[in-house]
Amino acid sequence: MNLEGYYKKVISKLGYKSKRPYLDEIVIPTLSENWEEKNVFLVEAPTGYGKTSISLTASLYSLNEEMKTIVAFPQRSLLENQYIKFERFFEEELLGKRYMHNPDSLYLLKPVTLTTVDTLSLTMLGIPPEDLSKVSRRHYAGGMTGSLGHYLFSAASIALSNIVFDEAHLMADSTKSLNFLAILARFSIECGRKLILMSATMPESMKKALMDYLRTWKKKLLLIEFSKDNPKTEGGYDCVKGWDEEFVRERVEKNVKMSIKPLSLENKYIFLERWLSEKFKKDSQTRVIVVFNTVQDACNFYKFIEQSEWIKEVPKLLIHSRFIEADRKAKSREIEKLRGKDSYLIVATQVVEVGVDISSNAMVTELAPASSLIQRLGRFLRYEEKEGETLIWYESFEGGLAKNNGRYKVYARDLASATLSRLEKFKEKLSFHSPLDYGEKTGYLHFLNEIYVEFPIFIDQSSTNEMFRITVDLEGMSEKALEQFLKFNGSFVREGFMVSLIPKKWATSLLNYQKKTIPVSYSIFKKLTKEGKIVQAIRRENEELKCEDFGPRLFMEPLRHLRETVRNSIVAFVADIGYNGESGLQVGEDDI
Repeated sequence: MNLEGYYKKVISKLGYKSKRPYLDEIVIPTLSENWEEKNVFLVEAPTGYGKTSISLTASLYSLNEEMKTIVAFPQRSLLENQYIKFERFFEEELLGKRYMHNPDSLYLLKPVTLTTVDTLSLTMLGIPPEDLSKVSRRHYAGGMTGSLGHYLFSAASIALSNIVFDEAHLMADSTKSLNFLAILARFSIECGRKLILMSATMPESMKKALMDYLRTWKKKLLLIEFSKDNPKTEGGYDCVKGWDEEFVRERVEKNVKMSIKPLSLENKYIFLERWLSEKFKKDSQTRVIVVFNTVQDACNFYKFIEQSEWIKEVPKLLIHSRFIEADRKAKSREIEKLRGKDSYLIVATQVVEVGVDISSNAMVTELAPASSLIQRLGRFLRYEEKEGETLIWYESFEGGLAKNNGRYKVYARDLASATLSRLEKFKEKLSFHSPLDYGEKTGYLHFLNEIYVEFPIFIDQSSTNEMFRITVDLEGMSEKALEQFLKFNGSFVREGFMVSLIPKKWATSLLNYQKKTIPVSYSIFKKLTKEGKIVQAIRRENEELKCEDFGPRLFMEPLRHLRETVRNSIVAFVADIGYNGESGLQVGEDDI
């Protein structure tokens, strides 16, 4: 059976009510027709168009007709949301997930494995999470004794897999992450496997950077784009374009009222609470999603509105990245229930941007770079709703966008500022529901690309060559990878790295410890350490877990922290801080 046959099975089981001609007639047939000839497929589709069906189709096809599939995500929250859908199609012994402290699919071996880009990069480069401490101990022992890990085994797991990479545009955040995406594409070509890169909001400059890097292998790359035109090549690359007139017309005809509002640090919660109060009092069938850029703002606002009279009759939910596994699953189930209600309020962070199948007729979002803003508004009027209101606000200081060391919250201030400028320019005619211009409306890709003209996206050829050489070093792969891992400050794809915490109340029993861990940024870990709230380290010794005293001075500098962590097989730290299932980990002021 070809891809089209498996696609029919997928859409039948998903129960899609409306057809998606672009997927039905362009994307899936094109993938099927070119499957043998091409290796890298760059697939673009509008937000809310059903791209998950592509991941499921490729996974079913690979399982039955080839060997195995890895579906990779830039965010763990997106993985968890998608995993629920995959469970409907694959039996437990065939389906797995793998990320920090979740060892369900070791070495990404299960026939269908969902993983994060962090774990994918470590595994491909020969230091999978399960072997990192082994390789580290050998490294710090002078390379004379100890294990090199199963680096050939882990690399082979990637080399034998077809890979689907969801929301690939999020890899444009830094040169480091884009470098890895380029290496992954080259690796897939060299191994004769398939890589499907999916995105709704990929800037043209990111696409061009990838195409330039892969120019030597351009016959192995195929672009599938959402557009009226249908040229056979674009920049020397094979390209197929498709269009869905009815979908775009229906989207741009939605009646959207948009407002942009500067708010001060002191009055932002008060203003937002009043705005929501008026919405709910005016219309009992109001469904609102409120998105903040930081966990702390989301938690503070959620607590702030709890005393309001109007909220007492409204189902509400707080979602962000700092919940244990059981509570994340519970919140996913809550979202399922909310979809059937006439009224609700969801307060969230960036985790709502991708993979969360929910809609609203009112959206309140803090200003973010264009690509993030577009994804957030993909949860606004996502279904059959015909009209709604969105409020985009930003924290202002002395008449301008607030900043802290060149940042606006977690984002580069310059990029956030450029987004604000273009929002003001296109405000009256901008459509967040159509990627392309249509009638008098400006499409979101037009909006996105005009911003990224000012922010070049490029791939570092020297760095990528150095990293790719690791993948073909059959003797020293894991050792070379560890050196690069430390050189890159603990991540092949991110500018910072995450540290796992366990609230002190759960540290008395380390059984299934991984289900109680919560990742935070290193900067938050460092802040908590200074406050004396990191009280113990949990390390693995001969397959046993032990809680040991914590020496703060050894972990107050990033590189030293990494060295101590991997050398001593530390898997998590015990934090003397609060946690509850409704609001998550309590860390105080933060930066993510």
